[in-house]
Amino acid sequence: MHNKYLTFVLPVLGGLAIVGAGFSAWEFQESISKSDTLSGDISVTDIAESDRLTVALSAEKIYLELDQDGFENLNNQDVGIGVYSAYTDESTNTPWASTTSYTYKSGSIAVPYITFDVTFEGYTGIETSDYTATYSFDFLTAGATDGTTTIDDYIDLESAVTSQELTLTVSGNNLVAEDVVLPLHFIYTQKPTNTTEYNTMVSAIDGKSFTLSLTVELTAVTE
Repeated sequence: MHNKYLTFVLPVLGGLAIVGAGFSAWEFQESISKSDTLSGDISVTDIAESDRLTVALSAEKIYLELDQDGFENLNNQDVGIGVYSAYTDESTNTPWASTTSYTYKSGSIAVPYITFDVTFEGYTGIETSDYTATYSFDFLTAGATDGTTTIDDYIDLESAVTSQELTLTVSGNNLVAEDVVLPLHFIYTQKPTNTTEYNTMVSAIDGKSFTLSLTVELTAVTE
């Protein structure tokens, strides 16, 4: 839970009040009142916790190759998308080196993966149960469009994650989560079944960029 603090900045004008000394002063038998004003500003401090939380992915870029994977898979949207760490053309691309076991439909398959680390600095010694952490991992397609068609009209990250619980452990004065696995399982949402559909897909998304977005949320639990 983040707390914001109201800080009142009160400029004070210095001065010296002199009560009549040595000279007569006016005096009346009436009620007398005086007023003065003091100006002020309000500033709301930043959320300090945001600077204490860092998230690091194990990779900076991936490449996807969209293939049919053989005529026998013409209508099979589950296969044909390859993940690469470097890509020039079909003869010189570098397949993703690491795979992990991933449950899809009724079986287990091997898929590429990346990992991420989380560090929350300045841990004060309260129990880790006083913090909850979740993460989300999604496939974004900003900039990948020809005006009518986007990448997610053809492919999607089936292994996307929404609000998955994240386990934190104590390491020195930090709370950490290390080497959390993110499977990269892509499937077709629309797979071309003829030359016309293939050419439409190529003109729409070939060479376009996309983004994989990881979000980690840490929340302080109060009674």
